[in-house]
Amino acid sequence: MPIRVEAPGGISIEFPDNTDAAVVQNVMRQATGGAAPKTDQSYWAGLGRQALQGATLGFGDEILAGVKSHLRPFGNFGSYEHELARERAHNESFAREYPWRSTIAQIGGGLALAAVPGVNVATGAQRLLAGASTVGQAATRAGAVGAGYAAVGGFGAGEGGVENRLVNATAAAPLGFAAGAALGAAGRKVGQMYGAYRAAKAEAGDPGRGAMMALERSFSRDRIDPAQVRSEMLATGARAITPDQLADALQSIERGETVQAIASRLGLNARTLGEHLRRFEERTVNPLNLVDRARLTRPGGGENTGWLLRAAAATPGEARTIAAQQLTERQVGAGARLLDAVRKTLGDGDVDGRIAQAMQALRQAESKAYRAAYANEKPFNIGPILRAWDKARGGRNTDLDRTIKNVVGAFYRPSQVITPDGRMGPVALHPVNTLAEFQRIRATDLRSAMERAQAAGDKTLLRELTRFKRHLDNVVRHTNPEWARANDMFRDGQAGQRALQLGEQTALRLNARARDTLRQFDRMSEPERELFRQGLSRAIQDRILNRQQTHDIAAELRLPGARKILQRVLGADRAAQLTRAVDEETAMLATYRSLGGSQTTPLREAIDENNAAALMTEALNVLQPKQFALELMRRGAARINAARNRELMRMLTDESPANQIAMLGRMARVRGARATGGSRGLLALGRGLPALGVIGTLPHYGRP
Repeated sequence: MPIRVEAPGGISIEFPDNTDAAVVQNVMRQATGGAAPKTDQSYWAGLGRQALQGATLGFGDEILAGVKSHLRPFGNFGSYEHELARERAHNESFAREYPWRSTIAQIGGGLALAAVPGVNVATGAQRLLAGASTVGQAATRAGAVGAGYAAVGGFGAGEGGVENRLVNATAAAPLGFAAGAALGAAGRKVGQMYGAYRAAKAEAGDPGRGAMMALERSFSRDRIDPAQVRSEMLATGARAITPDQLADALQSIERGETVQAIASRLGLNARTLGEHLRRFEERTVNPLNLVDRARLTRPGGGENTGWLLRAAAATPGEARTIAAQQLTERQVGAGARLLDAVRKTLGDGDVDGRIAQAMQALRQAESKAYRAAYANEKPFNIGPILRAWDKARGGRNTDLDRTIKNVVGAFYRPSQVITPDGRMGPVALHPVNTLAEFQRIRATDLRSAMERAQAAGDKTLLRELTRFKRHLDNVVRHTNPEWARANDMFRDGQAGQRALQLGEQTALRLNARARDTLRQFDRMSEPERELFRQGLSRAIQDRILNRQQTHDIAAELRLPGARKILQRVLGADRAAQLTRAVDEETAMLATYRSLGGSQTTPLREAIDENNAAALMTEALNVLQPKQFALELMRRGAARINAARNRELMRMLTDESPANQIAMLGRMARVRGARATGGSRGLLALGRGLPALGVIGTLPHYGRP
């Protein structure tokens, strides 16, 4: 069946069947001087065809031609090419005659496509837009979706082969991106504004809900995820019980339910549940509130949450009283809590008893080591050393020389000479030659002389005695290495006292000379290390008991050098336990101190509140309705703030871990709802993005 097309002037032009539609279009344009060929369609039929083009992203003419070509046996229809040429002629004729109506109809068709359930989901557009958290992301993602729809529309509106359609799609995509980006940015902004309005309305209408929203907002500004904080609090490290089950159990315990009943309801072993509850209680023993937990998330964290507490406390109302009472009462026990943490990790309250036990263990180890050295004793001769020191003193008779001669003389022992005929000969002096006797004289005569010199501040005498001792020890060490090792380890019986003193000194300079302290600690025996710990514990406890130094010692324990010492001395687990307690105490102190500082703002608020009634009355007296309305609004806002801040302060100062876990869960849900609310406007406008497919069809008509 030939293709017949009507031209202006009543001319009818026929084309062979199966003639390409693009050829027909070009011939008709040439025959009519570029004018659109007239068609016999009605106005409404033409309008419907334009709407169909928009709804099908430019494929409406192909769809109609395909349907009609399949209906040839039932009506006066031609081949696909014939019908396609007719449909395109109809579309072009209507578009040239009614350009604006044609455009509006195509946009309407695109919007109708957006209303078809599943269209956006099928293409992934909604999922892509839902992930946009900022205006920039919304613009970029909506632009990408718009570019896709416009490109599809351009491809569908193209005529001829694939190459022509790709050219149309490439030309339409940038325009679609620009339009989609504008829609995306507008949608996100509108959604944010609407969400902010709803949030403000909810915050003003329900004090509890408003307090929760304000708390979540401060966490968001501090970049703290309430769900993560909740998970860290509920971390069990076991498969036997989940975090949600533990949270349920904690809430049930708060309501008075027994562990047995909770375990039965949750399908858990009662003993396992009880053990996890006990561990949770140990981890959360300190009375932390949500402000403290926000500060503990990272160094310098929780600043906005801290300011929220301060702002609520600075506003006239019950919130100020709640904050002052709760935080002051808690801070009174700071020293006791820190003291308890030190005793649990460094040593219990009976420090003297622990020291006595460690000293006894050290003496037993010392005695055993020296007995082994005596059993394997080798000969030694200190005579040359003694004679050299005697000779060096000569005939001098100063106090220094007399003291040294007396000490040197202590290492001689008289011996009776027996003649061959059995008579008693003269008495001769011989140097000591047994380890036991040598060790005894070192520990008595020589040490006493050195201690007296040190007490008198005689540095010259102390230096000479120390040099003399070193010369003697070198001789004995040469032949008796076991004695040398024992002597190095126990330091002439002074090892315990020195370890104790080093621990006490370390407590006074926790961040200084950490490397030197750790080197000395590493060389100690286990009893010495225990004495070091007890010395450190005793000195820290003494400082804590002095209330003026409680905060100072907490600050020192957080310094890098102090942390290294604690980790080496206590081991990783106990050091982490003490460090956590110190960090928590520091956070609580920061929260308490945040109530201080300048009181100008709360004073101004109190003055304004006192003056409010007088100002309103005077405004009416002098006929100033605007001023009266402003004061009325201010009082209304103050009343709403007071109610919200009361609930907010109760949340911020609540020290119950179970309640905090419940609040963190609610905050996580509020954050999710806030994010969803912010994207509602974007998703609503995003439903209209398929209409951008019309961009690909609009430039097509009239193009040669």
